[in-house]
Amino acid sequence: MELKRSNRILGLNHLITFLVMLTLLSCNRSGEIKVQNNISRTTIENIYWGQIYVGGSLRPGQETEFFEIKRSDTKLPAEHRIFFSVEGDLPIQYYTVEKFELDKKGQLIVALSDSTEFYEVE
Repeated sequence: MELKRSNRILGLNHLITFLVMLTLLSCNRSGEIKVQNNISRTTIENIYWGQIYVGGSLRPGQETEFFEIKRSDTKLPAEHRIFFSVEGDLPIQYYTVEKFELDKKGQLIVALSDSTEFYEVE
């Protein structure tokens, strides 16, 4: 009788541990974003998805590593424009017309190219 009771308690402990781990893992609502620079003859710098920094300086043909957007950074799903600057005599900041959406646990690859519409930040 005592052995059956011990096995039940042990089984219950395993079940509780499993449920706690499942809850912790399901709370991970992060996503990842990568930006590719395919703009001819243009190095882009200080790259942001909304207000979240995702990369430094990219020459044409380069890309950032996947950058993790954590739940503490922004609530996902979310969509934001890409902001970046171009160095010249004076740095000029731009933003994309299009907003790019990142889902929970998603991966977003943003490819900026010569056909990407963007405006100068005033």
